[in-house]
Amino acid sequence: MNRLRPVHRLALVSLCLVLLAPGTSGEDLPAFRIGFSAASFADVNQNDASAAVKVWARSLASERRIAADPQPRILKNLDTVRSALTNHLIDAINLTSQEYFHLRNDVALDNFVIPVKANSFTEDYLLLVHRESGITQPADLRGRTLSLLKSPRTALAHAWLDVYLAEHDLPQIEELFESFVEAPGLTKVVLSVFFRRTDACVVTRSGFETMLELSPQTGKHLKILATSPPIVPSVFGFRIEYNSPIRAQILADIARWHQSPPGKQILNLFQCDRLEERPISVLDSTVALLANHVRLCGDHSLGGTSAVRVMGNPLATGNP
Repeated sequence: MNRLRPVHRLALVSLCLVLLAPGTSGEDLPAFRIGFSAASFADVNQNDASAAVKVWARSLASERRIAADPQPRILKNLDTVRSALTNHLIDAINLTSQEYFHLRNDVALDNFVIPVKANSFTEDYLLLVHRESGITQPADLRGRTLSLLKSPRTALAHAWLDVYLAEHDLPQIEELFESFVEAPGLTKVVLSVFFRRTDACVVTRSGFETMLELSPQTGKHLKILATSPPIVPSVFGFRIEYNSPIRAQILADIARWHQSPPGKQILNLFQCDRLEERPISVLDSTVALLANHVRLCGDHSLGGTSAVRVMGNPLATGNP
């Protein structure tokens, strides 16, 4: 009978101690904490988003034995997003690319996860007008009315249109148009131009193409006046100092959200089909657009997105 050498016995004992030691499962580690910027919600009901995250957290705990805080932090403005990350109050954040642009020199994120819709992680914005409106060039928009689609996918629509107008030596939206609104509902926004109640609108190309499939006559009466460069509307990233052993498991589970009912709930709220990890370089054209916005329009706002409307909000970080 072969006997184990002392060094082998010691290794075997050590292995047993590791395997039997308490606290080795994800349940025994600090709970994973997720945050969402208020601007990334657009027309999404924050209570619905919180409920969806709670369902996912329970699923994560029961199926994978990983603890996640069931109550997400809804961060009211850019300052509270910055504070939550720098003070380690959250481990990961979903925010608009415009917010990332303004925060990128203050906070470090990695493991970027990008929303994918219709097999694309970018969006093209379209400026639509009626063919009988008499609008043939950007200058013809002066004194007209505008409707901007308000959704998680159009978070940068205002910033893009401001840049487009500035490149044609025109003032920003608030000065150029007689009035403008940010309205939810793709059909409502497009039909307002179709029926001549509004002179122009900004929607996503993917949304407009879907409408054309359902109602081809829409394309006969509307035309595209301008198209944006490819834009990544939002990004999900991990705080770079978050070194928990469950980080890789969380990342893998988020990438599988489209395969589970709890994950699909969250994806549906943010109007995407799935999430994919991508290098931050996919934001290059988006960052270039936002840099142009600062250069041409100034750095006094976030370009009129829903984030602007809460930039001065005195509410601190908190739950809905």
